[in-house]
Amino acid sequence: MSARTTTMNLPENRSSWFHLHSLWLFTKNDFKTAVLPQAVFAIGLALSIAAGDDAASHHTELLSRAPLMLAWSWLHLLVFNVGNQRRPASLVEDSINKPWRPIASGRLSPDEALPLLRVLVLLAVIVSIGLDNYPACASCMIYNWLYNDLDGDSTGPVERNFWNAIGLGCLGWGSAGVLLGQAAAGSRWDWMLLMGAVIFTTVHAQDMEDMEGDLARGRKTPPLVYGEKKTRLSIAIFAILWSVVCPAFWRVAPWPVSCVPLALGCGMAFLTTTRWDRASDVIVWKMWCVWMAVLYILPAFGTR
Repeated sequence: MSARTTTMNLPENRSSWFHLHSLWLFTKNDFKTAVLPQAVFAIGLALSIAAGDDAASHHTELLSRAPLMLAWSWLHLLVFNVGNQRRPASLVEDSINKPWRPIASGRLSPDEALPLLRVLVLLAVIVSIGLDNYPACASCMIYNWLYNDLDGDSTGPVERNFWNAIGLGCLGWGSAGVLLGQAAAGSRWDWMLLMGAVIFTTVHAQDMEDMEGDLARGRKTPPLVYGEKKTRLSIAIFAILWSVVCPAFWRVAPWPVSCVPLALGCGMAFLTTTRWDRASDVIVWKMWCVWMAVLYILPAFGTR
């Protein structure tokens, strides 16, 4: 699909609601993957820091800043997705895997997406300066350039997982920065690195449901390069492994809390290795998002 093709047959009457809905459609599929789990990551980190004296007032402040955190995270996800979805290769993939996306469906042309992207980048920078969160914003913009403009997502399966881990890590760091401030957000780099390792070794669960579109655009994902069997087995092994390691890292005291990620991890492992169909892969990916959110909240229950 070419850019020239997508500029034809655009809707004639496009109201304000039409444009707002288009913005949402850019991020609809990734909201559960990026914004919500990374918000939980920031909240879990905040609750672990606020476990001491004056916790009640700290929780009140966190609650008041939560909407700002969600807005910051969604805005930066929107910047990334507009830049990503306007690329010709993405149009090929989206026409198969996600034809409802704004550019793939013809709601917006790639030429129209470019000025929108410029405005969104400027808005993200201004908002980040206002929230004193510009280091995380700069990291997100550099990541967008490397991933979208330099085709970081198409270099290979290992590199793709690495870039996904970096991108989600930047978003999580930025969310924590809005909620806690940059100094506090950067106080637990050991936890951030551990979660980066979790994402790096399991995020290819998303690639199982998108194999048809990835094959059409020539993207090198783990199931297409290493085969479905090895990829599914790696998801199962690491899901169970990290479900044990992460609660142990925080020395989670209530044992029922430790059982929740393990139950989800075992469920993912069972489903991805026994059901090789797209409907099951969609469920596994949704379970992955919930599983990550559960891991992210562990600091609130830890005694470390």
